[in-house]
Amino acid sequence: MLVTAWSRIHKALAFAALALCLTACGRLGYELHDLDAGSERNASRILLPRAGGRPAPKTAGVQAAPMDAGRQPPAATSPADAGTSTQSPPPGAANAAACSGDDSCASGACVAGICCAERCDKPPQCYLATEASCETGVCHYRAAPSGEACDDANGCTTGDRCEQGVCIGHSDCDDTNACTQDFCGPNRCAHTSSCEPSDQTCSYAERSGHGYWLCPGPVDFDAAHKECKRIGAKLVTINDEREQQALWLLGMRDSWIGYRATSKDPDAADAGFEWVDGKSDFEAWADSDLDAGTADRCAFQAASEQGAWQSRACNEAFSGFACEIDQYALPETTCRYQRRGSHGYFSCESERTWIEAQQRCADSGAYLVEPDTAEEHAFLLRLLKAGARYAIGVTDARHEGQFATTRGGRVGFSAWDNAEPSAASAELDYALLQASGTWQTVGSSQRAYYICEQDR
Repeated sequence: MLVTAWSRIHKALAFAALALCLTACGRLGYELHDLDAGSERNASRILLPRAGGRPAPKTAGVQAAPMDAGRQPPAATSPADAGTSTQSPPPGAANAAACSGDDSCASGACVAGICCAERCDKPPQCYLATEASCETGVCHYRAAPSGEACDDANGCTTGDRCEQGVCIGHSDCDDTNACTQDFCGPNRCAHTSSCEPSDQTCSYAERSGHGYWLCPGPVDFDAAHKECKRIGAKLVTINDEREQQALWLLGMRDSWIGYRATSKDPDAADAGFEWVDGKSDFEAWADSDLDAGTADRCAFQAASEQGAWQSRACNEAFSGFACEIDQYALPETTCRYQRRGSHGYFSCESERTWIEAQQRCADSGAYLVEPDTAEEHAFLLRLLKAGARYAIGVTDARHEGQFATTRGGRVGFSAWDNAEPSAASAELDYALLQASGTWQTVGSSQRAYYICEQDR
């Protein structure tokens, strides 16, 4: 009886232990499995935990797929590795995608961890490659400190220095003549006449960027030369047959040209000729001029020879004269000229309506300035007079609300003031550049200064 009772107690304890084991294993994510359905019941064993050691949380309506047989769980990662990749972006990756370290991008080059379409090691002048960054796939550079040396590629400027990303040279083209507007032309100093000849019967004409005053006289050569100098011009220098014929067609008759004997000694046996205010290898002597080349003689374009040249004593007051203005014609005498690269700019301090300014520019072979970049805009600000406004070539007169350049192109850069461009009135169609550097719109009757741009 004692053995039987003990056997019953032993069985009860075994079942209780088994129940406790099943409960504990289930909570820890372990299972009890039989090796074989036909094997002995006491041959069960414990296998690897499910889902990383803890049971996966249950989500309503979602069941986790079972792990494939023999498949290993993923390697653990540290929090610092989250969201990073050890590989460069694949070919065709969008610019501005994150790069890893100094690896090159498939789309270009890696700049400070960003993919860029190109290497950022060739900045424009007055910008720094060491300060490059890449935004939306494009290289951006920081402007070099103001005062760094540069070269504006203009032969008549000195002390070229970087200022806000623009290379600015300072010209000293003042010829001390009160009748000239002095400016730095294409690689040389140039001057435009702002006065007219004393003789009000003189006529003015233009050809190929040159202006001509044709004055009837009569005066001697030295008086003609002095008058041309006074108004900021020179006695005409003829460069080729085309200019010779053009002057004849413009009405030049019996007029001194700037060609004089190299010797003023009347007793000299012979003398060559030279241009007093220019250089040219062209000559157009008439066969009838037997005195050409003798001392103290000056050349004139003879009416009797259809413009061919003859010579007379330089002190004879018999002939008219032609003054030449050797530079681009200005829209008005209030305009100042400055070059930047291959473009020329006229900043004009005469108040005109926007349409009048546009026409003035067109008459000079130019157009109202069209700022294309921040660098060009910064250059223009240096041409402005304090407190003034200047007409620029931006308008929506063709299509209301769609601003374009005067020539119909896209506006590549803008600096609109607050609440501009104005939508308050359909009549505000024209853009002005203010001295503050911002743009505003005005109507057709508003007057302002203006800036012309020339592609040469």
